[in-house]
Amino acid sequence: MTIELTLSTSLLIAHPHLEGEFFARSVIYLVSHNDEGSFGFIINKPSDFSLDDLMGEAAPEGDLPAVQIGGPVGLDQLFFLHPSEADIGVTESLSTTVPICDVSAAVPIEPPVIAMLGYAGWSPGQLEDELKQDVWLAAPANRAMIFDCPVEDRYRAALASLGLEDTPLPPMQGQPQ
Repeated sequence: MTIELTLSTSLLIAHPHLEGEFFARSVIYLVSHNDEGSFGFIINKPSDFSLDDLMGEAAPEGDLPAVQIGGPVGLDQLFFLHPSEADIGVTESLSTTVPICDVSAAVPIEPPVIAMLGYAGWSPGQLEDELKQDVWLAAPANRAMIFDCPVEDRYRAALASLGLEDTPLPPMQGQPQ
């Protein structure tokens, strides 16, 4: 029996041979994939910022989530990723997106939540081309991987979810052997 993977609400795992500072060893939660392009967040790239740094006096009191780098696009925007009430245990959803300069104390920050600076985006057809070149491995997303697994363990855990934790992979398509 073949199970078809829907890219929306999937994980994209950077091929182990992918080089470059930004996406190497990245795990991306793909929020949306359609004819207009694709949109998601890197879920394993910590930042040096805190919500206090970004929100100042508007930061809520209490235990605040660490801020991660969600991608190279829109680094002037702060996003909050949290489990969807409609699909608990299956998919997660983007709840709030606000430019940093307009962030207010009304932004809900109840655990579990991940604060993200920026996002990853692809134009129409771009992600499909990258998948054909083996830049990304696709895997089903799950709440535990996104919210419960420590940030530093997410890449290894994502590969393990595909049975690839100790399996060397061939080079990406188009790379010399």
